[in-house]
Amino acid sequence: MEKSQSRQKTGLQTTTALLLVTLTMLFATACGSAPPASTPTPSPRPGPKTEQVVYPAQFLYTFGFEKNLNGSRKAAKKFKETGDFTDVYVKKNGDVIIVVTEQQRQERIQKNDKWIETGEENFQQVSSNYRYEINSDGTAMTIWTDRNLTPTGGDILTVTPIEYGYNYYLKGNTGIWDMTITVRNCHTDQLIHQYQFSQGWGFNADQLGD
Repeated sequence: MEKSQSRQKTGLQTTTALLLVTLTMLFATACGSAPPASTPTPSPRPGPKTEQVVYPAQFLYTFGFEKNLNGSRKAAKKFKETGDFTDVYVKKNGDVIIVVTEQQRQERIQKNDKWIETGEENFQQVSSNYRYEINSDGTAMTIWTDRNLTPTGGDILTVTPIEYGYNYYLKGNTGIWDMTITVRNCHTDQLIHQYQFSQGWGFNADQLGD
């Protein structure tokens, strides 16, 4: 009887030991086969920072476009055709919004500057006595010329100012742009005429003198 109980006890101990070994091995296997932690998906890199340049409807309507939303749409179309911008759209009030990166903004300013340089070259080809000065924000021009100003040289009074107007907004200014133009005789420095660009010349070539 005692021997039988001893054999049962020994068998139970052996079974328990085998069970512990098996559980230990299963646990070790489970730990060793654990899947690696997933690598987080990187967030998409943000695109270049953009900003809005606002061309007020009044500016557009005063300097070359119809005084309605159709005129604003034509202005927006012109911007799209002549510049590489992130976006261009028209607001309900007629303002045209240009969405640009800093690089796009600078490229557009440089393009307008080239138009300004071309006008200046044409102007000075008429006479070495001709010159003009523009204030820092492009809202005032003083020009020295005479009656020999030709249509080519006259671009300085028609095309050049508007390019300064476009740059006015590209450089972060707001409100309504206009330019005060003061015309002087290039030989005597006599004041001939002063006017707002939005109002037109208001004088004829004969008044410029010799």
